[in-house]
Amino acid sequence: MLRHTFATRMREAGADIKATADIMGHTEVELTLNTYTDATDEFKKKEIALIDLRGKNRLYEAKKVTTKNTTI
Repeated sequence: MLRHTFATRMREAGADIKATADIMGHTEVELTLNTYTDATDEFKKKEIALIDLRGKNRLYEAKKVTTKNTTI
């Protein structure tokens, strides 16, 4: 259970999956991801929120009008 918690928390913190696999002694990241990493409901909600934020940023970027050297 500790290994599952460690792998999951590392992933949620944004740690590199290869580094996490190495720390856990795995030669393949697939073993770490498929066996030891879970996606908690809270983590999934945060990931979905990223899509919303990116979408809002794209809408903002689309509204910009560029004329010669000036962005309005």
